[in-house]
Amino acid sequence: MASKVTRSFFVMFLLSSVSLYAQTISLVETTCSNIMSGAALERLRNESEVHVQVDAVLKKAEKNLGAILTIKDGRADLSQPRVDGTRFVAFITADYTEKLRILTVSNMFVREDARNKGISAALLAAELAKHPSTEVIFTTALLYDNEDKLRQYLDAGYSVIDAVKETWAYKIRAQFGFTEIMPESIHMTDGKYGFGVRRPR
Repeated sequence: MASKVTRSFFVMFLLSSVSLYAQTISLVETTCSNIMSGAALERLRNESEVHVQVDAVLKKAEKNLGAILTIKDGRADLSQPRVDGTRFVAFITADYTEKLRILTVSNMFVREDARNKGISAALLAAELAKHPSTEVIFTTALLYDNEDKLRQYLDAGYSVIDAVKETWAYKIRAQFGFTEIMPESIHMTDGKYGFGVRRPR
């Protein structure tokens, strides 16, 4: 009799343990699901999209150039030299702050004969490919054609934010989903405007 009671108790204990384990696993799965459905899942989705966009942007630039591009260490070169023997096309100077997930672009230059072909977008795409978890792109100063475009719209009476939206720099960043200009990031250094953008929250 005692043996039957013992076996019965053991079976009930085992079933109870299995049930508790199942409930625990379910709770863990639910918790993980909730976490992943928030910021983490959004970040993974953005990272996946960036890698897809990188290939598309590079192929578009190469098609417009009619040549193969090599982008390495912030520099874009042609696979075959021009008539003048040069391969250089463009460069970007950028730094990434891992803790804050901020990509800071301090300079970007494209040879005049290679402009309006998507090279700037290809350079930025290469940086985002290296740092796909980027949440903010900060531009220290609008230079060259971007500065001219900004001044044009400021002189026409546009607000600084609306004028920034008309620049090539902003439009290129917007291609990758960084469309929200952070008002607090707009600044002027040595007469040059800078700004920061992030994906809409």
